[in-house]
Amino acid sequence: MLQAAAAFGWEREAEGLLWTIQSKFPREGWVYQGLLIKLQKDKNTRGLHQLYTKMLEVEPKNPALKNNVALLSLLLNLQVTKANALAKEIYAVDPKNPTFNSTYAYSLYVQGKTNEAIKTIQQLTPQQLDDPSVAAYYGVV
Repeated sequence: MLQAAAAFGWEREAEGLLWTIQSKFPREGWVYQGLLIKLQKDKNTRGLHQLYTKMLEVEPKNPALKNNVALLSLLLNLQVTKANALAKEIYAVDPKNPTFNSTYAYSLYVQGKTNEAIKTIQQLTPQQLDDPSVAAYYGVV
């Protein structure tokens, strides 16, 4: 059915079918990849937040998924208290990881703890701070 929907150019129906498959078979990794590609292509940040939240339900210990949920929650102003807790949790596990560090620093910033946020993100090396995905948060903080 998915191939037929794609062949007819029914992108909305294909996406809906993927969400249906995900809800019935949450451990099917290919479904997440299909949705991830579609949502990124459409620049659908809310959809990505929903997808990463579903993925985290399946893999609750995955730090990368925790980071993605935390960051998108903060950017979308959704479940901010939970996002702050996730950001703090992943930072505590690996504070030198530039992705986790910048998410936690941004979380602190959102909470109004600007001085803590600056101290946190300045723990990274100059090379890490030059990475575009980190530099954006460094600039904001």
